[in-house]
Amino acid sequence: MKKKDERISLSTDIIEGIKSIKSLGWEKIFEKKINAIRNKEFKYIFSIRGLDALMSLFWNTIAHFLLFVFLICYVNGGHSLQDSNIFTIIALFTYLTFPIGIIPWAIGDFIRVLNSIKRIDLFLK
Repeated sequence: MKKKDERISLSTDIIEGIKSIKSLGWEKIFEKKINAIRNKEFKYIFSIRGLDALMSLFWNTIAHFLLFVFLICYVNGGHSLQDSNIFTIIALFTYLTFPIGIIPWAIGDFIRVLNSIKRIDLFLK
């Protein structure tokens, strides 16, 4: 968000002083400045989206992994696997998939909300 604010601030300054920039021939200078800030912002966005993809992959597979580990522990504990037991266990783990899968997005949204509240508070002060 800091890089985005920096880019928007520079763009606003350019729009306000466009007559001076045009008359002095500084278009290329300001274009380079804006592109440098955009490239930094893009790197942050790209890394955040990459982490989001990894988190999505992890959280989409965690329920299956937990089911596998639970079934192995269940069998090693001396219990027998019967059709009724397996289907009940799979159904219960299917119900757990959504609550487990939504945790990282809820945490990310909570952090974004806190960041937005701080930015609004700073703006209003």
